[in-house]
Amino acid sequence: MQYENRLNQKQTQIQKLVLSQNMQRSLHVLRISNEELRNYVKEEALANPLMTVSYRQKSQGFDEPVRQEVYQDQGSQSLYEYLLEQINLTMRATPLRQKVLYLADNLDDNGYLQLDFAQLSQEDELAWLDALTLLQELDPPGIGARDLQECLLLQINRDEQAHFLAAEVLKADFAAFVQKDWTYLASQYACRVSDLEDLLAYVQTLTPAPGAAYKQEEIEYTYPDMIVKSEAGKLALQLTRYAQPEIILNERYLADLVGKDDQEVAAYLQTQKEKLQELAQAIAMRGQTLKRIGQEIISYQQDFFLKAEHPLKPWLLRDLAQKLQLHESTISRAVNGKYLQTDFGSFELRSFFTQATVYHNVNGQDVQVDKVKAEILRLIENEDKRKPLSDQKIVLALDAQGVKISRRTVAKYRETAGIAGSSKRKES
Repeated sequence: MQYENRLNQKQTQIQKLVLSQNMQRSLHVLRISNEELRNYVKEEALANPLMTVSYRQKSQGFDEPVRQEVYQDQGSQSLYEYLLEQINLTMRATPLRQKVLYLADNLDDNGYLQLDFAQLSQEDELAWLDALTLLQELDPPGIGARDLQECLLLQINRDEQAHFLAAEVLKADFAAFVQKDWTYLASQYACRVSDLEDLLAYVQTLTPAPGAAYKQEEIEYTYPDMIVKSEAGKLALQLTRYAQPEIILNERYLADLVGKDDQEVAAYLQTQKEKLQELAQAIAMRGQTLKRIGQEIISYQQDFFLKAEHPLKPWLLRDLAQKLQLHESTISRAVNGKYLQTDFGSFELRSFFTQATVYHNVNGQDVQVDKVKAEILRLIENEDKRKPLSDQKIVLALDAQGVKISRRTVAKYRETAGIAGSSKRKES
């Protein structure tokens, strides 16, 4: 009796382990993008002689999926967002602050100012110099520099522990320092060569790229997981072949080996066949989950697909999880990195989930997000097509109306509406 109990317990433990491994595989397949899924399936096929993969099936009645540019955020906060946060906390709404915002909007990924400042400051030079000074006083030290020398000097001037020769040498003899002309510098500053070597060691602790630590947007390319089309006011949805590759059992190879009287070969083939079936099942479950989510998206956010302004209703992952009776973490895995193609652009599934948002104007009154989006569209519609509005100029226009909003939020609303950036809207 005790032996039977132990045997039953062992069998239960093995079943739980197999279930756990299958569940982990299914969750992994659900979480990854279709680009990652293709690589994953390719690796599995290389390791499994029974497996072949096909992407031949086509979307019947739907357009062929188009490879899209998508923007991937790296990190948690962009340099511009960090600077904007400081500017809003430390500066009042004045024309000078608008100049600081303009300069911040023209920094490159490393934090350097990408403007012809001399030309910019031909009018109201003192005000632009004040704006530049205010920008360069923000964190991180070195931000807003126009060249490497200025970048290092800005950091030195903020460092109470700076080397005693640092500011003087780098300001007056930067070229000689870069060339390590220690003989000239030792004579010029009446110091020892060892002092200059210590200075070099100190300067090497400074950063030549103060903005690089913050996230940047990288353009990547992917095929959409689903396509939605509209006909006579009705929406239809279909998975693309990239979202659900077909896993095929190589029957001929299996037949050639099954006939051999070799237990090890038979056991190996059985293991590989089970792995193939598990992967096929995980991909099928992935497709089913994505399609269920996609159907709910086009049902709940119907106006987004059918109306010209593409409005989004407030909607939380929690709401969809309850509707589909799935765990919220499952929904979160499914919507990240998955894209839905429409005839006006491709959108990440998570972008259809938003909280109810209001903005406050200068009078303390609430402004609904839909009205802010509508105003952004109005500004773009009425812009000079030869000089289209940048996202930052839209920020400034909204700020003039008393509505505070970040450049990144403007870009998000513009992209959601299927509107290209200013450079692509320009007409000659």
